[in-house]
Amino acid sequence: EDRIWNRLYGQQQFIPSKKKKLEKGQKVRISNVKGSFDKGYVPNWSEEHFLVQERKEKGKPVYKLTDKSNEDLKGAWYREEVQPIEKNKYLVEKVIRKRVSPTGQREVLVKWKGWPTKFNTWIEETELTPIDTN
Repeated sequence: EDRIWNRLYGQQQFIPSKKKKLEKGQKVRISNVKGSFDKGYVPNWSEEHFLVQERKEKGKPVYKLTDKSNEDLKGAWYREEVQPIEKNKYLVEKVIRKRVSPTGQREVLVKWKGWPTKFNTWIEETELTPIDTN
């Protein structure tokens, strides 16, 4: 594999990125691919969070990612295609159901904005925070 790479591309010099390296287990977002006619106000980064699984140093470094349920994502991402997350508030797309727990707490089943339905969760109703849309 190395012999074929060198034959095709030769010894290439990669200019190191000024962005910090990502650590294993760090939370990141991935860039959304936009088409020619996609709206400019649609976010460029995913709402869903992923974890850095490993960093591969073959040529230009790439990152392998997993989702919150430890399922590997197919493919690898360059550093420019991932954005580290430090603090984040999760946006609720909709409240699906309400219930009262055996302890008397009011709970809601929420669908998180930008996340697959497998991540729908029950949270206490008091954890919901209204946001100002003005």
